[in-house]
Amino acid sequence: MVKKEEIMSKIPVKLRDKLLEIKAIFGIIRSKQKIQELNRAIESTDVSNWNNLNSDVDVWKRSLKKIALSTSVGFDIAINFFNNDIQIIKTNKFKEININSPIIICVVKNDLKRMKVFYDHYRKIGIEKFAILDNGSVDGTFEWLMSQEDTDVYRTESLYTTNKRQSWINKLISFYGFNKWYMVVDSDELFVYQDMEKKTIQELTNLAIKKGYKRIRSITLDMYSENPMFSDNEDSNYLSQYVYFDNDNYNYREHYAFRCIDGGMRVRMFRGENKGFAPYLTKYPLLYFEKGDLQYNSHYSFPIYKNFEDVCWAGLMHYKFLSSDMKKYKEIAKSGAFYGGSYEYKQYIKLYNENKKRSFMHKNSKIYKNSHSLKYIKEIERIKW
Repeated sequence: MVKKEEIMSKIPVKLRDKLLEIKAIFGIIRSKQKIQELNRAIESTDVSNWNNLNSDVDVWKRSLKKIALSTSVGFDIAINFFNNDIQIIKTNKFKEININSPIIICVVKNDLKRMKVFYDHYRKIGIEKFAILDNGSVDGTFEWLMSQEDTDVYRTESLYTTNKRQSWINKLISFYGFNKWYMVVDSDELFVYQDMEKKTIQELTNLAIKKGYKRIRSITLDMYSENPMFSDNEDSNYLSQYVYFDNDNYNYREHYAFRCIDGGMRVRMFRGENKGFAPYLTKYPLLYFEKGDLQYNSHYSFPIYKNFEDVCWAGLMHYKFLSSDMKKYKEIAKSGAFYGGSYEYKQYIKLYNENKKRSFMHKNSKIYKNSHSLKYIKEIERIKW
């Protein structure tokens, strides 16, 4: 049976977006109830206190309606965009930042240790503005965020789901508006690029503008230590322990919506007998958000043709396997709220229980020393500064 990805991948990229629009039109015919529900959500939403959304709301309505009628995921994103319960806790609307300095968007819950490392890293590369949505933290994360002068703080107690997260990200972006650079990352992700020790993020976006790039692609690098999985002492800085990554096991995979790479350490360790388990490693964390753009999932945005006009200049160092994470992953596995019924997290627990001395190390593990270590990943392109 021919898959949708195989058919769509043979069609010119700009035409793929048009086909999705046509699908949306037929969706209107088939989905009267969905339209009525979405319209009620739109009409009941007060955008007057949501900064730039007040003036841009018609653009967001059109984009969200289009994607809502194209996919079930898009419908969830659209409904939650207008029905969300995000509270504005603290903003500094009048602080001017460099026009090409990305605003960081991040959703976080109970992750104070990582957030301190996160802030240190992104401040060092030149980030001037953090927009953080706290999803009900009770470990001191929320209070710490409130004390950061360069941070706008939002809060929601709503139960996390993968689709709802995308709604929240789009809603935060709508607060700041279009024609801006954004960095969309999780608390366990550190964006790294060649020469970042001496080249700021503004210099990277300036170069992207000069080259005509609107989205900067990255490859997720799962970081690990040489010790048994989930066994490290976290009293010291985990960056000094989690210095290894795979330099092989990366594969291009056909996908109609973006330049997809999968594989890496997680496939090597956790696939087991499930040959379909291949987490996407491609992400577009750094993007120039224009009218009509939508954050669709963690790995690509709409319109999809822009995902084929980019360059892979970055790694996304992913610190997902701290010893304290096991408790959280058990909760995620039990909830089934993450992609695929939280299958991936169930695999973590299964392998850990089978052999608590199992290590992530293998013959092609490489040490990350500095940004020039990215040369080991052939899929990451050299930056011609």
